[in-house]
Amino acid sequence: ALSLPTEQQRELRNREIMLQRVHDFWVKGVLENSLHNEVLIELGMEKKPDAVDYPWEMVIQRPEQPNRTLPSGTKIIDVFDESGGSLLILGEPGSGKTTMLLELARQTIARAQTDPMQPMSVVFNLSSWAETRLPLVEWVVEELNAKYNIPRKPAQRWIEGNELLLLLDGLDEVVPQHRTSCVETINAFRQEYLMPLAVCSRVADYEALTTR
Repeated sequence: ALSLPTEQQRELRNREIMLQRVHDFWVKGVLENSLHNEVLIELGMEKKPDAVDYPWEMVIQRPEQPNRTLPSGTKIIDVFDESGGSLLILGEPGSGKTTMLLELARQTIARAQTDPMQPMSVVFNLSSWAETRLPLVEWVVEELNAKYNIPRKPAQRWIEGNELLLLLDGLDEVVPQHRTSCVETINAFRQEYLMPLAVCSRVADYEALTTR
């Protein structure tokens, strides 16, 4: 007798495929092979990803609260959780913003692979948003299809079920005339969906915006 997979089994398999694709491309292909190794080489450190301190100072800012410098050894996933799954990462050019975002991807993917209730981390570059300027939901579906070969139907289900964790790199790489619209699109999305989200930008480009 042939036993067909149940709908739940298919969903779990789709989830495993998604997490593995993000991990293989961004964590193995980019973080471990490039940015992270360069940081370790510069610092003369042994490669122990869980033990490496960030070579930059992390300061957390919250509305109506004083800025707080985080202690050495703080994990970015702990900052993300403490911030309620909503984080804006700002830094100077070359300060390691993308490295930090991909480190967050690595840690959240590992958590999602052991806990099916955790959202699936997925990395996008906002520079491609300016090409279509779609509502963020539609853009994410198109990016999942184009960049990760995920069919639109499961992609749409994941969004409607708040099953994704969006890691959006390069707000400063959006062409200047569309940057404010991009922020407004992200804000509109956050009003409608309870989805965890992190955004990276150069600090000067972000501070120049009239919409935050």
